[in-house]
Amino acid sequence: MNNNLKQLVDEFGIVLGEALLSCDLWEKKSLLSIAGINHNAEFSSRIGKVMLNLEENIEILGLPPVGKYHFVDLEMNALLLMVNLGDVHVLGCLIDKSKVVYGTLLHMIIPNIIATYNEIEL
Repeated sequence: MNNNLKQLVDEFGIVLGEALLSCDLWEKKSLLSIAGINHNAEFSSRIGKVMLNLEENIEILGLPPVGKYHFVDLEMNALLLMVNLGDVHVLGCLIDKSKVVYGTLLHMIIPNIIATYNEIEL
């Protein structure tokens, strides 16, 4: 495992604090988790498949491609966040909506995670 990727996940956990319930960073092709916080290998595999299925169906429909992140609003104050990190990795997180400010997440935290990832030498 690349220590820089583990550090990226750890920094994300520090920034989100109590709002972050779990987080996995996985490889898009293999769907194998390579770093995480309270991670679950089944989570990355199943959510990775959902994400790939969504992207494939959007392409089939002729819609514009999916952007850098996806949100799924879940019940019980939960938010599923998937961040595309280039062509190789995905960061998937379960977040407590009651403990995060959406504007900060959208306009500061996600862009910073993407920028930091882009600086990592893989």
